[in-house]
Amino acid sequence: MAHRGAWPNSYAKRYNENFSKEALERILNELSQAHKEQQQKVEAFQLQVLCQYLESKVAERGQEGLVIQLADLPEAANIFEAYYNRQIGQLPEKERQAARLIIEEGLILEDPVSWEGGEGRRLGVDGALLVQQFKDIGATPGLLLALENTFLLRRQANALGGVNFEVSHDSLLFPILSAKAARKEQEERLVQEQEKRQSRGNGHGLTSSTARSKALHGPREMYISGVPAVVLKAVINYCKFAQTIPSPKALYRNNSTNQKPTLMKIAIIGHGNVGGALAKRWARAGYLCVIGARDPKSDKVIDLIHGANGVSATEIKESVRGAAAILVATPPDAIPGIAKEIGDVSNAIIIDATNSVFKRPEGYANGYEAFKALTNAKSVIKCFNTTGYENMENPDYHGVKADMFMAGGNKEAKNLAEQLAKDAGFDEVYDFGGDDKVPLIESFAMAWINLAILQKYGRGMAFKVLRR
Repeated sequence: MAHRGAWPNSYAKRYNENFSKEALERILNELSQAHKEQQQKVEAFQLQVLCQYLESKVAERGQEGLVIQLADLPEAANIFEAYYNRQIGQLPEKERQAARLIIEEGLILEDPVSWEGGEGRRLGVDGALLVQQFKDIGATPGLLLALENTFLLRRQANALGGVNFEVSHDSLLFPILSAKAARKEQEERLVQEQEKRQSRGNGHGLTSSTARSKALHGPREMYISGVPAVVLKAVINYCKFAQTIPSPKALYRNNSTNQKPTLMKIAIIGHGNVGGALAKRWARAGYLCVIGARDPKSDKVIDLIHGANGVSATEIKESVRGAAAILVATPPDAIPGIAKEIGDVSNAIIIDATNSVFKRPEGYANGYEAFKALTNAKSVIKCFNTTGYENMENPDYHGVKADMFMAGGNKEAKNLAEQLAKDAGFDEVYDFGGDDKVPLIESFAMAWINLAILQKYGRGMAFKVLRR
């Protein structure tokens, strides 16, 4: 188990002697306020980038043992932007533009409503799909690996047997979106200048649309002052290709290898702490999350979905329509009524996140048994019941992620639960076994409840399996 704190021990010893007290306080304040809506912990990735930057500056001065003062610190956003550009710059020149387009166009979903200089969310996209969609501008498996090696991207196994790639950390969102905005400005300037050159060259007073078309689809041999030809060519190729790229949301999940990639829908029945936390985490990962409630217009439901991009609410029966997964996070004695309301769910997997510790569904030992008996669900899996909602909101402890646990008898359901757990930010997902192990995993949940609440260790704790 891990407990939260402000400054990871591995960094405290190393840097307390190299930073003034005021400089340390500013670092912690800036990094912990990276998300405007609430204070966050400082993570190892952020400190690595920051200290790498500062160490390079100290090395440039040639003053070993120099103590960093408050005046030496730039804005944190500038450091992460420099990190992003520096990591891209490590790639071969011919791959840099493709790398930027993959990251900026394919792996971040901008929120057009709240984007005021940098609001967006990371998307996890299957690597093979990324290569297929961006191959005309230079995407290859080798390029994805190179981006992973620069720590701009990270990979996770997905439920389809492939590998998803995503931007490695939220701290890079603003720098990437800023770089994208600057690139868009440059592209527009290039197009406008080419329009003028074309217009002057033919002397026929081309209309703006005609000149733009010629600029984007005209001769390849061209050069604009101050812009290398290879960059201009990449921009023009991208402008032509961009019209054929589906939106990131359309690319994110593929429910069948025989169908066009679509966004996976998750119905979440239960709008308490657990359901709300997982809905927001999954929406942030790119899923379409729909809260199923008997009164979707209640103040509680409206408060839950307010400001949560990608999360909506409707009545229970409507919420499960077309859903690939149905998470149930309600009191267990409500399950018989829910089973009647949801109706036909033969194409969905039910994820039972309930615990029959103090209450039970009438006539059944636990929710898992009730769902198997009372619904025609494709399969049922027990998961997301062994820890508190705080760990679903944030399973990261100083760079070490908490583990998740599951039980059930269907392999497809386990694959889905594992993928959803990892997309919610958990690390390893351990399989307790088949149907007969469901009571055991509920007892395991009681262990967390006992430690965190009854023994008063606090809810800021989680389970992590260590293996030699």
